[in-house]
Amino acid sequence: MKNENSIVYCSGLWLIEKNNKNTIEHYKYLLPKTLNMIGNSRLHFHSDNSEIIDMVGVICKDRGISVIAHNTPIESLPAWGLSLHMVESCRSMNLNNFKKPVSDAREKGVVHYWRDLMGSGDEAYRKILAIWMSKIQLTEVIARNHPENISIAWIDATVARCNRRRKNYAFNTLNLPTNKVSHYSSIMRYYGNKLPISASFLSANSDAWRELKDQFIKSSLASMSMHYGHDEETILSDCHARNPDLFNCIDHMKEKPFYIRMLRN
Repeated sequence: MKNENSIVYCSGLWLIEKNNKNTIEHYKYLLPKTLNMIGNSRLHFHSDNSEIIDMVGVICKDRGISVIAHNTPIESLPAWGLSLHMVESCRSMNLNNFKKPVSDAREKGVVHYWRDLMGSGDEAYRKILAIWMSKIQLTEVIARNHPENISIAWIDATVARCNRRRKNYAFNTLNLPTNKVSHYSSIMRYYGNKLPISASFLSANSDAWRELKDQFIKSSLASMSMHYGHDEETILSDCHARNPDLFNCIDHMKEKPFYIRMLRN
């Protein structure tokens, strides 16, 4: 069994009104279940909500988790500026020129256009994007201060939703390579192709996080000129296509690697 003390976790929770993806109660319900998964470990936790920070402090004390809380306003997140451009890129798809489809087919751009942009509104959607797109940089900052033999992992505050729903879901029991970015596969699609990476859990050492951050920023900036509703997982798919050896899939995708299928299309 993996020793949880060899992993340093990074997470965060910002409660956004008018978030059409999930209710605030959904996030509050899953947060304790997620923290239950990382007992006796170390955690850096970001939020702008004192109630959430206090809740995390109490739960972590009960679970033997050493927590450092960061009061982080959404507007101070690394991707706050980028998020405004991403909202406009999504809007430029102009999908409402046609009747809304019955199914989104798990296509990222379609989901974000109808559910998040049209459903949640510009302000909420920008905040959601800022959070999603800041995961890599928030975690890389923590990783800088740790040696190469230590893994630093981003975990979504709601990652417990995946328990028993995917192979090897108990990430805290796994022996993962430190020199690669370990991740789960995704059920979502990008231009019809199955995405290779779910960003709900990402684990690597400081060197791998630095390499990922550099590539993630490049791909993020390149995406700004596209007419598409990108998010951190579509950006990560580009990183994966450019440098597949950097990544390690935990639940073993059965399909051929994303970058091979893209080259053949």
